[in-house]
Amino acid sequence: MALKVLTAHLAVSPLWTKIVTGGYAHRISWCQLEYSETCSLLTVHGIKNDQGAEAVTKILQDTIAEAATQDGCLKVAEIRAMMDRVKWHYVRELESEPYLILASAVSKADRYGNGDQDQLEKRIHPGLVFDDLKSKPIEFWMQTLKTYAVDGGLFFTRVLPKVS
Repeated sequence: MALKVLTAHLAVSPLWTKIVTGGYAHRISWCQLEYSETCSLLTVHGIKNDQGAEAVTKILQDTIAEAATQDGCLKVAEIRAMMDRVKWHYVRELESEPYLILASAVSKADRYGNGDQDQLEKRIHPGLVFDDLKSKPIEFWMQTLKTYAVDGGLFFTRVLPKVS
């Protein structure tokens, strides 16, 4: 969940300012796919041209690399605020569609957590994980970003509209 919080934070804070407010695109969305490997996605919508795509790619690379440093854009207070938003999303889903969330929790705990009871508890009660994450210092967040996005590498895909 730490990576999900970081992805959301980057999308709505530093990247939004640089990319959307900077006029390179219309919006940024984010999601996390959780299977045997986790994939965090940032999607930049409405890039106008090839030069814009190149600029956005550079902004993404530079911003993520910079965020993983002591002088970067990560601030604990902002990360905790995003954590509250992500946690609220989990709670809302659990309350509105408990049958889907519970089935998903059991399935993922079994498949990816080897049936570990602790995995199931964390998936059914995400507040336990978020409460633990709230106590993490900025160094934890920088290292998480460095491990998964900087050292782990970034992959960029460009999707073009169909030309008639």
